[in-house]
Amino acid sequence: MIVARFLYLTLAAAAVAAVSAALLAQGIVNRRSSEFLTDQLLRDRAEIEAMLRLEARSRLDRIAFVATDAKLAATLRRAGAATDAKALRQLSLTAKERLSAHNRQIKKAVGDAGTPDIVFAVDSRGVIVAQLGPMQANPPGAGLGTFPLVRRALLGYERDDVWLYDRQVYRMAARPIIYGGAYVGAVVHGYRFDAAFAQKLGKALRDASVVFFYGAKLLASYSPPEVNDAPSATRLAGSLPEVVNDASFSASSEPRVKELGEHARAVYSPVTGSAARAKVGYAVARPLRVLSDPLALFRNATRADINALPWVYLAIALLALVVLGMLSIYMERDRPFGRLRSSVSEIVRGERDRLDVSAWRGAYRGMASALNRALDASCQRASHPGSKPAPAANIDELLGSSHVATSQPFFGFAHERRPTPRAGAQAAARSTPIQPAAKPPNVPRPPPPPGPSATGAAQAAVPGVGHSNGNGATMGKAAAPAPESTSAAGFDEEVHFREIYDEYLATRKQCNESVEGLTFDRFAKTLRRNRDQIRSAHGAKAVRFTVYVKSGKAALRASPLR
Repeated sequence: MIVARFLYLTLAAAAVAAVSAALLAQGIVNRRSSEFLTDQLLRDRAEIEAMLRLEARSRLDRIAFVATDAKLAATLRRAGAATDAKALRQLSLTAKERLSAHNRQIKKAVGDAGTPDIVFAVDSRGVIVAQLGPMQANPPGAGLGTFPLVRRALLGYERDDVWLYDRQVYRMAARPIIYGGAYVGAVVHGYRFDAAFAQKLGKALRDASVVFFYGAKLLASYSPPEVNDAPSATRLAGSLPEVVNDASFSASSEPRVKELGEHARAVYSPVTGSAARAKVGYAVARPLRVLSDPLALFRNATRADINALPWVYLAIALLALVVLGMLSIYMERDRPFGRLRSSVSEIVRGERDRLDVSAWRGAYRGMASALNRALDASCQRASHPGSKPAPAANIDELLGSSHVATSQPFFGFAHERRPTPRAGAQAAARSTPIQPAAKPPNVPRPPPPPGPSATGAAQAAVPGVGHSNGNGATMGKAAAPAPESTSAAGFDEEVHFREIYDEYLATRKQCNESVEGLTFDRFAKTLRRNRDQIRSAHGAKAVRFTVYVKSGKAALRASPLR
């Protein structure tokens, strides 16, 4: 079953290759997922920086109408020139009233989320004239002129920054106030880092967890509730001490990517602004999704991935493999097995006595040969218990290999036996020759009786004597040979060999078998070799050969002569 074995080997190799590909794909996908996650976190950090700048721009635009308030501008101008504390307090009340009015307008326009948490109005020196929010009780004369944000605003620039003010962190924005063609002050307002702001950024990033921190303290956090494996704020806070205690964190604006266990990763970055020196920053985290086993490739496949497979070609390939496998099994196992079973059935029915070994290949040839030997041995034991089975050989073994491709006919031999009243009938029912139980004395024998002779009985012991038409029927004179003497007296071996040679050639031609290369010298040499073996094994004086047709092929039978 060479084809079937090759197919099994191919399928096994394909299975190993598929498993290897799945294992390799698992490693490749996991590595690419890790690399992609790192790149994604760095992109998230860049997006947050951009969103913070846009949000600062919107805060600056939100106080644009405050910077153009003429009454507030005049108040700040007078406050910058005032030296009397009472007058300064009165100007502070006026400026505070204007700031409150503007706050109400902002709240009405953008809601509570857009209302600033802290607002300052400073004069040209940076002194606080009015203030809303925490620390409203700052005494007059307190100033913000040392803050870079305020200093730049008093010079006419619009700026944003992150402040650490009164132990709180604010996102600040400042605009200059112009009156009479001169910068008379600035309006500064700020917003805390709260959960609403973190949620806004997290949703914009899609499925990312966002936290803002001040040292090891969380200011605001957000984790997407729809993502089951999203890193929590607690996990992010657990890594904060290690991150903020690194001296390079606040000194450099470069982000740090850090593992959060085996299945999450985060990027930590300081904020852009003066609060970065106080270790104020933010972190963005995402889950690291890896394949735990090769089957996860199929579990993670989407409906679109499945629909994209070439199902028609896969079905054709599967059908072709199934057909090829079934065909190879039929050709190499089922068909020869059926022929063998049919041939054995013919032996059981008596239509043949042996299997044609030349008709089989591979293991079935060995089985056919073994079955023939078993039949010969069984018949020999049944005829003469305790005796050795008679040897049998085919004509190719007798004559040697030939360059002419021929089928393998059979070679058998028969031996003399003392006839008994029922011996002839019993011998005729056997399918293999009979060996004498003991060597008879070397005395002259009387002429054979009219009934079946010993030789005739021996000839009847092997079915198919004579010319067969291939279906078990005999034809020609060989079908009913004349009684032959089993005595070696007066037996001319050379004449006998020539007669057998001529008869064998004629029989092969009659059976449409090739006789090319079959010379008399070669034929006689082979007969002498087998004659010597039979004489040595059975103590015969000579051996007589007979030509007959077996299963449509010429064959020889050997009979020992006493």
